[in-house]
Amino acid sequence: MQFPWHSTPEWLPTEFSRFEAGLDTGMGTGRIVTDAGKAYIKAMGNRQGPHLLAVELIATRLAHWFKLSVLDHAVIIIDSDVDEIPFLRGGFAATGPAFVTRAIQAHSWGGSADELKPLVNSLEISRLVVFDSWVRNCDRYPPDLTERKPNYDNVLLEELTGDEAERLRLIAMDHTHCFAVGAIWMLDLTRSTESGTIVSMVCFPALSRGLTVQELKRPWLICRCWTKRWSPKLSMICPPNGMFLPPLNLL
Repeated sequence: MQFPWHSTPEWLPTEFSRFEAGLDTGMGTGRIVTDAGKAYIKAMGNRQGPHLLAVELIATRLAHWFKLSVLDHAVIIIDSDVDEIPFLRGGFAATGPAFVTRAIQAHSWGGSADELKPLVNSLEISRLVVFDSWVRNCDRYPPDLTERKPNYDNVLLEELTGDEAERLRLIAMDHTHCFAVGAIWMLDLTRSTESGTIVSMVCFPALSRGLTVQELKRPWLICRCWTKRWSPKLSMICPPNGMFLPPLNLL
């Protein structure tokens, strides 16, 4: 991968221009201005460690491949000698590659099903449910609610304009806690019940309400086929905390 790297030719930031504000997140996310406009940055030197930047990039690319709407994103190089980016909880961004996403007009989901009615991409709800289970994303909706609370901030609703004014687009964002349960691409995401075999998923009740097995079946089969094709060939990278990542050249 050569830097700067961009997910789309429609947004081509190459360098940091100005710091605006720090956010109170584990990754020390900051609101900045790049030479291509406003953005959010996750940089080296954060408290969670550099490997989560790789997790963010890989999982976001997988989400895009899975035909989920994601933010335009890029990787730029930060030079700490000239680029001063403070973390809200202390410290500064270190020299190295940083993950940046394009700032858009949007708000976090409040958690109600009614708020999802204006979605222009409601068909992506089933994909998001399957995707989070496939990559073991424990941050959006954790499998054990006694250990973590649901994170509604990780479901972003873009506020559309023009002919689609008053409509919303569901955006999958913030994937630093994917691949968090060891062996990630397990072939069997199903469980048997008296009524047959259904896909076993963990997600917000308001998101899953009304979803049928048929709606979940197609995205689940895509995951299953990908897993069967690539899991025997994956050259796994094992960071210190035991997370497993696929090589970038597969994406």
